[in-house]
Amino acid sequence: MAGLLALVAALACTALPAAAAKRVALVIGNGEYRFAPQLPNPSSDAAAVAARLRGAGFEVMIGRDLTRRDTEEELKRFLRALDGAETALFYYSGHAVQVAGRNILVPVDANLASESDLELAGVDLDTVLELMRAAAPTQLAFLDACRDNPFANRSFSVGATRTAASATRGLARPSQGLGTLISFSTEPGAVAFDGTGALSPFTSSFVRWMQEPGLEIRQLLTRVRNEVAASTGGKQVPWENSALAKDFFFVEPKGPPEMPQLQQVKLPAGTKTAMPLGLFPPRQPAGGAVRLVFDTLPTRGELLLRDRPILPGQRIDGELAGGLAYMPKDGEPGTVELIPVRAIDEFGGEARGIIAVALEAGAKPPPPRVTQDLTAAADALREALTRKPIEARAGLGPQPLALQNVPQASGLTVEVASLPASGTLSLGGRPLSERTRIVVLN
Repeated sequence: MAGLLALVAALACTALPAAAAKRVALVIGNGEYRFAPQLPNPSSDAAAVAARLRGAGFEVMIGRDLTRRDTEEELKRFLRALDGAETALFYYSGHAVQVAGRNILVPVDANLASESDLELAGVDLDTVLELMRAAAPTQLAFLDACRDNPFANRSFSVGATRTAASATRGLARPSQGLGTLISFSTEPGAVAFDGTGALSPFTSSFVRWMQEPGLEIRQLLTRVRNEVAASTGGKQVPWENSALAKDFFFVEPKGPPEMPQLQQVKLPAGTKTAMPLGLFPPRQPAGGAVRLVFDTLPTRGELLLRDRPILPGQRIDGELAGGLAYMPKDGEPGTVELIPVRAIDEFGGEARGIIAVALEAGAKPPPPRVTQDLTAAADALREALTRKPIEARAGLGPQPLALQNVPQASGLTVEVASLPASGTLSLGGRPLSERTRIVVLN
């Protein structure tokens, strides 16, 4: 078996996962204002969002209660980190003001004593978005910053325009380009709420749905919108505008669970006792629980687990598959029973297979299969493939591909992702093609 494993393991050299696309986020929560009403939630909002983003593979920079100078430094650090990034994400929780159709984020030290102070002391959101567009093909901005205007009855100048701040509520629709998604905690011109909990209504819903695997960002924001509208009695309705060029997931969709499409089992004819089937446990490559479901039970025998009959539709922990047994109702040689089975993972993925049970004279039942944790074997295989190139001399006929320190691991599945530019791969004298999957057996 060790020789077989060494050969099969070599086929995985081109099947190792590609490096994930670089994703970088800047998260800001401003609540401790010196010259404006303080906000209770932004610091905890920022911490919750940053934690979720790190869990989703983002490189995260977080700033709390930033002054104007602090904000500039964080933006510089953010832009430097975006070198080579696929996705740039900006999250802001705090005060912001709309003046003349432009959205100005307010640092905690902004003292807006004169009409020109806002442009000098604030941070123009459009400028931030333009810098993100220049640095990464996908830009995401989330703004939980639509609180009521804290600078009522004041006038400010932005560029050549002088506008009374009291004439505006909420934020304006910003400019955007291809690859951009902008999400506001409420619709343009409306006002959001801080809420009564540790997080704002928007951020509370946002961080909950961010961890849902396979939820595309626009579907995620639809769920957030419905939750926030319901929790505020329709007074706050989150809004977004998207020009994304492709789907975006905080947590990528998981592939379906893995399970052999056909498992053939030969059992001795003439027996009236339960016999182990020796089935391979299903697995989810990304991790997580997998369960087996038998919607249709066999008619010529009975499925048992720990001496108890399996019921139609019953969900069984996939790790227990190796202990499933079959008790025939008659022992006639040549009897074949086809048993359909489904493997369902916790992410909603599904795989289907058939267990073919044949009764034959003189057959020996397989032993119960002991479930293994294949993580260590997979890690050792990956290390063996990446540590040292595999050398083979041309013109000497087929040569075995031997790898060092690869443990035996029954049930390990290896896939041929691509074929070599010269030469062929074969197993048991048969050439292998792309996408061939091989299960290592004892």
